[in-house]
Amino acid sequence: SGGRNVALRQDTNQSSTYIDNGVTMKALNAVDGNTDNDFTNGRCTCTNNGDINPYWNVTLSHTHMIHRYVLYNRVSNQERLAGFTLRSFTQDLV
Repeated sequence: SGGRNVALRQDTNQSSTYIDNGVTMKALNAVDGNTDNDFTNGRCTCTNNGDINPYWNVTLSHTHMIHRYVLYNRVSNQERLAGFTLRSFTQDLV
């Protein structure tokens, strides 16, 4: 424990958005404060299976000193996160 979630309710985007049985796996699900990682509950974020270069981004509203990153992978198909890269920048890449 310790620290606080500086990404909570911040701006997010992703390369594509997976929709399953009418449930949209939005980028903002990752920063809504809900850590339910059961994909079937529709609280996860997910890109489309055919996405060649999938990405998910969060933009923090202020500069923060980050000491730890915590990611909650979904309980099913955990291999979809295999090989992911976490990058942190001090400014926008625009």
